[in-house]
Amino acid sequence: MSARQISFPPGFMGDSPRRFDIIFEGDGFLAVSKAAGDIFESDAYESSTANIISSLRARADSPNISDLGVEAPYAVNSIDREISGICLIALNKPVAARLREIMGSGGFEFEYSCIAKGKALPGGADFVEVDLPLLKHSQKPRAVVSHRFGKMAATRFELRSVSPKYDACLLSAKTSFARPHQIRLHAAEAGIGIFGEDLYTQTPSPTLRALSPKNAGVKNPELFDKPVYPKIALHLGKISFPLEGARVEIRAEEPKGFIHLAKKLSLAK
Repeated sequence: MSARQISFPPGFMGDSPRRFDIIFEGDGFLAVSKAAGDIFESDAYESSTANIISSLRARADSPNISDLGVEAPYAVNSIDREISGICLIALNKPVAARLREIMGSGGFEFEYSCIAKGKALPGGADFVEVDLPLLKHSQKPRAVVSHRFGKMAATRFELRSVSPKYDACLLSAKTSFARPHQIRLHAAEAGIGIFGEDLYTQTPSPTLRALSPKNAGVKNPELFDKPVYPKIALHLGKISFPLEGARVEIRAEEPKGFIHLAKKLSLAK
């Protein structure tokens, strides 16, 4: 049986029709997984109305949306436009307030997968914890560390696997409250270069030439110097939180390009 979907006609999420598979449905909330480049909700960094939440509100009366029980949709979590992963959507205001209260009290856990340059974390440790408060830059669409005015933010980076052949590793990044740009900025502050990140670090994604210099591009020469995964190699793959005496766990598989890059780098999950 195919998954239920949220669909938007042309003009809402771009010039083409868009469909998002629903990966989880709960009592008054659901979750979809977005691609890198999609905007979940308009915020301080993204003002475009071509986002999932605004499009849901605009089409709340359509059968495709109303049949899901959507009354007044709200974004529960924050997720950067530039990365892929889970979008948790409350279908009405009371559920949104309840889930945000749980999140505000530290009940949520967000877990990201990322592919980074280097065969080890800084210092050779198995994990690195970053506890730096974040503030939106006054003029640019980016975050900065501010001990005076910033909001509390903490991220734990854990080493999951190391490439036996290339200068790369697979990491997880965990936090209880994911602020915009948090994982990317905390990674940069910890000395971790996530492939494809060019705002807080300059860490280009590997190309076919770099990974397979002897045979890459033979069949497709035009792809020889293009990144294997032309996005930031960062994916929000798991959200969990307590609800009604149980623990809700939502998972979203990494994009095909992310998985392809991990395989090319010989990184086992």
